[in-house]
Amino acid sequence: MARLEQPTRPKELEAAIRKRASEIWEESGRIPGHDAENWLRAETEVLAQWASRQKRVAGIRVRVAETIYVAEYDPAEAGGYRPGEFKSGDPVELRFEGEDLYVKRAAGQELRARIVQTSVASR
Repeated sequence: MARLEQPTRPKELEAAIRKRASEIWEESGRIPGHDAENWLRAETEVLAQWASRQKRVAGIRVRVAETIYVAEYDPAEAGGYRPGEFKSGDPVELRFEGEDLYVKRAAGQELRARIVQTSVASR
């Protein structure tokens, strides 16, 4: 007879789900009989947050005059861009749109990255 085994999860993830389920119970007026529903809702919310934190990001650093922009991008959505495509000091064509930085690549595509930090370059 086969047994279904519970997949193991990091203790901090399990604790976060338990905490959120308790918060949901409190927020809903401590109504009894909704433990499974509260747990499933908490699990869905926490796992979604966990997955977004685990999402892989990469970074690019660009200097414009005396300002340095550090931006992050998702390699899965980078249209084939690979680190090293630009060499340090290479001139690049940029455009800014809100919090996004677009770097024009050799074949005309653009690498879109979210600006996460700006600083003044030291001389």
